[in-house]
Amino acid sequence: ISSWYLLHSNGRSSNNGGSSIEERREEIHHAIQSIYKSHVYLNPTNGILSNNYLSNFERGTANTQQNQQVDEQVDQLMTLLATCLCECAPPSTAADDEHGENINDPILMAVLQVVEYLIRHFQIHARPHTAHMMLRTFLPIHLMYPQLFQRVLSLVDLTTAGGSVGNSKSRKTNATMSGGAGTWTFLRPFAASGAKPINAKGLAKMAARDESLAMVLCDIGKRSGEVCVLEGRAVLVVSDSSAGGALPVRKGISAILSFSVGILVEALYIQS
Repeated sequence: ISSWYLLHSNGRSSNNGGSSIEERREEIHHAIQSIYKSHVYLNPTNGILSNNYLSNFERGTANTQQNQQVDEQVDQLMTLLATCLCECAPPSTAADDEHGENINDPILMAVLQVVEYLIRHFQIHARPHTAHMMLRTFLPIHLMYPQLFQRVLSLVDLTTAGGSVGNSKSRKTNATMSGGAGTWTFLRPFAASGAKPINAKGLAKMAARDESLAMVLCDIGKRSGEVCVLEGRAVLVVSDSSAGGALPVRKGISAILSFSVGILVEALYIQS
């Protein structure tokens, strides 16, 4: 794909063409295989990453139920991609890309290709609940890749981002965890070009006085644990009959848990 919304800060004004459906399909499937071949949500033969969705699905012509089904799959996929992003190596101090960040990490590049596909084909940045998913996905790496996070902020409407997807039973629970519209408006000053990124202490201060943001941070950690279970990694490894055990957890999952818990603990300390 010739121009990336997320890879380049001027992506919104650049040419959005440049590749055929066949070329785009090949690029997306290569990106999928570059992340995790065995994960059900990254199976290129079914779901929103399949050829059928790439070739035939259109947001504007789909009915409410079809759009909701897509959003549910986007929700699951973005939850996984968040843990993949946290597998990425920090950018080098001698950053070599035109915007001051080294984005040559292969996992990061693959994730951005998949997210770019979701933006272009499913307009996830333009729908309140899927825009919330984007922010939730990239928040844990906002300090590691601040300019990338700033470009994510520039794509979404921070005023309306929020909401939930799922059936009527799950929506009631998810709505509480998603925080609702307005949860992300505190990030407006950090979306401006050249603005310094919000640091961990600033995020904790916001969570200390905004219950909806605190719930979002809880949700981010909770979802990473669910990915761990889905991957079949939640297996107690016991070395012998007398010793204790350890729970093997992928690096990206533990990084998100550390991020969520760290911010929430600091928020509780501020409140005390």
